[in-house]
Amino acid sequence: QRETTGAPPRTLSGDEIEPGDQVEHDEWGRGEVRSVDGLGDRAEAVIRFPGRGEKRLLLSWAPLKKLQPE
Repeated sequence: QRETTGAPPRTLSGDEIEPGDQVEHDEWGRGEVRSVDGLGDRAEAVIRFPGRGEKRLLLSWAPLKKLQPE
């Protein structure tokens, strides 16, 4: 398997997540999407991270991974 160096990590877009989805952030851990606003590169999500509070993240920059429902 070949690794690409220097490539930015893949980010989520506003149409890939919705309120109630579970996501994981590299630094803040698991969280729940509370809201998603905007489109394209300007889409933002408010995510509640237990013990860290709510964070408003620009999806085009946030290192988020969508988790599958359990």
